[in-house]
Amino acid sequence: VKESNVRLKQLESDITFHIEKKEAEIALRLNSSAFHGDLHQLKALIRAGADPNKTDYDGRSAL
Repeated sequence: VKESNVRLKQLESDITFHIEKKEAEIALRLNSSAFHGDLHQLKALIRAGADPNKTDYDGRSAL
């Protein structure tokens, strides 16, 4: 049972890491689109569910 709990906690940690990494990558795309004035890409990302308030790995947001 203890080993099972440890494995479950590791799995949860791995999933959280991958989700946060993906969110940071999307925020980076948003920032890049905003920086380059690519409104078409920016709108497409937001329509697809990207949050313009999310920050990238360096704490920057598209806004």
